[in-house]
Amino acid sequence: MGTTLQTINAYEQIQAGATSTLDAMSMENDLSLFEVLSKMRNNLVGNDSIRGDTIYATGNPISKMCSYVKDIIPDLEKLNKEYSEIDWSKLSKEELIAKASDISFQLVRIHPYSDGNGRTHRMLLDHILLSNGIESPILYRGDDSKTEYGKSMQQSNRANAEPFGQFVLEQYKAQFEKSKQIIDDETEEEKVIPIVETNKKSDIGQS
Repeated sequence: MGTTLQTINAYEQIQAGATSTLDAMSMENDLSLFEVLSKMRNNLVGNDSIRGDTIYATGNPISKMCSYVKDIIPDLEKLNKEYSEIDWSKLSKEELIAKASDISFQLVRIHPYSDGNGRTHRMLLDHILLSNGIESPILYRGDDSKTEYGKSMQQSNRANAEPFGQFVLEQYKAQFEKSKQIIDDETEEEKVIPIVETNKKSDIGQS
């Protein structure tokens, strides 16, 4: 349990610590993917050094699909070109979430960095969504959602990142419903207060 809580807290701290960077970057919609990643990497790990060896991560679903070292730069350039050609303003909310999920998944699939690829891909997803006025979801808060996150990554691949995109959409909807419920509860509390005050004024007037 302690490990899970540490993982969740670490993820939330990374997301919270990156907020100022994401806010500033969201005002710069003309940044290339390379520029976005460079700013993120400086915030996350202090460097953007490219991986120089093959990944041998047993149990890691991404390790079997990662780009070969010789393909990292060409694959990044291809992803950068795709990113630059997207007109986010023409996409519906669900289409935007799906496309943002695909871009961020392809980044972690390429696995270009020697460290912090997972954090970078999640932060990229946050950046794209926030830049387009969509609240970014916390992808996992406990064992169940973390397991589903891993499954969605394992079921996705170079040609089809729909499982991961569906997972992100489900997390977004769950978070939206939770936020809506909180707002509804606060609204109901605010409605009660004026009634109490009105009754008090009425009592004072009768005395």
